[in-house]
Amino acid sequence: MPSFTDASLIATGAGCLLWVMIASDAPQRRRLLVGLLGFLAIDGAVFIRYTNVVELIVAAAVVVVARRAVRLSWRTVAVWLGSIALFAAGVLLFNQLVYGAATATGYSAGEITFSTSALLPNLEHMPSQLLRAMPMLLLGLAAVVWIAVRLLRSRGSSDLDARSRARRDALVAATLVAGWLALWALYATYTWTAQMSGQGASQTVHVIRFYVPVIGLIALLGAWLLAHLPRRLPPVALAVIVVLGVLSFQSMAGQGMGGGFGGGAGGAPGGGSAPGLQQAPPGGSGGSPPQAPPS
Repeated sequence: MPSFTDASLIATGAGCLLWVMIASDAPQRRRLLVGLLGFLAIDGAVFIRYTNVVELIVAAAVVVVARRAVRLSWRTVAVWLGSIALFAAGVLLFNQLVYGAATATGYSAGEITFSTSALLPNLEHMPSQLLRAMPMLLLGLAAVVWIAVRLLRSRGSSDLDARSRARRDALVAATLVAGWLALWALYATYTWTAQMSGQGASQTVHVIRFYVPVIGLIALLGAWLLAHLPRRLPPVALAVIVVLGVLSFQSMAGQGMGGGFGGGAGGAPGGGSAPGLQQAPPGGSGGSPPQAPPS
């Protein structure tokens, strides 16, 4: 499933870039190579699903804005941005050769649509589905609140080390939150999920998969929280998250993977499907047009 592959690549890229931001005393050559690996990983995620380009934009913006704070040379940043330019040229060439136009994606015109009119319907149904499917976001949100509070409190502190740690944590958290919210904000305007998310619990596994690629960013925030809790609380918090995750999985598995994807008004864009097949929801990704998986 591409949603897990690009999620792994985004998590890898984020981990590499966060190491570069934190390890300011490491040799510049090592930071350059690790950061380049991070950008290549995110490039791979974009090639799997083109909407992941928002993660690439966030990563590029962060390294430019935070360059001085994390002691990065302009040469290092230029190499990373140059790799993005080469990747973009490669994607345009791929589209030209495979789909017949540099800006084509393999989907027919109007099949993948984003609109602000989808915001309210998505906000009405998606939060509860995301919470049930990805309970880790509770730890991520708690970490963001805690980091923000620590930053505010540190401003009046005379402890320079504490202020430095609070600023560093805030920078890292801001980077992760930016990547998290950028993708979720994009899909909050996806008209297909707005149409399908309110059609019952059996649709959950289909509509949430567009939001899954940033689970690694959420998990990194959750890991920060667990590392700062009192010694006995992290195992308890992890146990609760695991139990919620298992219950969520069993609930979705019990409801089945089907439910109205065989065309008609309730189906995914693109019309009906052959007997015995269900039409897969579009994903806005590169690489290949949507396929109809076995029912």
